[in-house]
Amino acid sequence: MREFQLFEENELDATFQDIVDLAKNCRFNDCRHETENDCAVKAAIQAGVLTESRLLNYSKLQRELTFQERRTKQKERFKNKRKKTR
Repeated sequence: MREFQLFEENELDATFQDIVDLAKNCRFNDCRHETENDCAVKAAIQAGVLTESRLLNYSKLQRELTFQERRTKQKERFKNKRKKTR
């Protein structure tokens, strides 16, 4: 995934729109859908509306996007730092 850079955040949300919509009903805005109380996503898994593997795939791709964003920012900082030292 890192090499291909297949997803951006808006594409990820579009692909997993069902999870995004469910997450809007979570009690907390920063719900990670793991152990929080009143998590609508976890409730959907328990009700059989959503599979746990789908949530795991979504979470994995979210982590990958976060990693890519951090890496891109690091490269930009390094690049800007090199320009300043020249």
